[in-house]
Amino acid sequence: MIFSGCLKRNKYKKVMDFGAGTGDLCIELAQNKLLVTYCDIGEKLFAFARWRFLERNLSVRMINGLDNVKEYDYDCIFSFDAFEHIKDLPETIDKLVSYLAPGGSLIFSGAFSGGTLHLEENEQYNELKALDALMQRYGLTFQDKFAQFYFYKRGRV
Repeated sequence: MIFSGCLKRNKYKKVMDFGAGTGDLCIELAQNKLLVTYCDIGEKLFAFARWRFLERNLSVRMINGLDNVKEYDYDCIFSFDAFEHIKDLPETIDKLVSYLAPGGSLIFSGAFSGGTLHLEENEQYNELKALDALMQRYGLTFQDKFAQFYFYKRGRV
C-alpha cells in the first residue's frame, strides 16, 4: 500500500475514507489492522461496500454522509477522486479538518479540471497555489505530493 509508510511513521491507527465508493481502500486498511470508517453517500454503493466488508469479516464503521460523523479524532482522512465533485468544497474541507486529530493528515487526490465530469467552481483548485491556499485557510500544511496524491497535515493545538 502506497500510504503504509506515512501511516506507520506517524503511528496512525484511526482512519476515515471519505468518498469511499465501493470500499477498496477501507478493505486494505482494515486488513492492516487499522480502525476504519467508511463515509460516502448513495444507497447502492453503501450496501455494496457493507456486503464486501461482511464477506471478508472486516470491522469497518460505516457512515452515510459527512454530516453524520460523530467522532472528531481521526489520525488520517483519505479522499480519492471526490473533491472535484463536491459543491462548496471549502465547507467540506472545514468539516474534514474538524474531524482530524491535531497532527493528523489529510491525504487526497483529485483532478479538478475535466469539463462536465467535475464541478466548474472547483477547477480553480487545479492550480497548486489555489489548492494550497484553501488548505492553509483551514490549518493544513503541505507535506508532500506523490503522483496525483497530496499529503497535508493539521497543526498541533
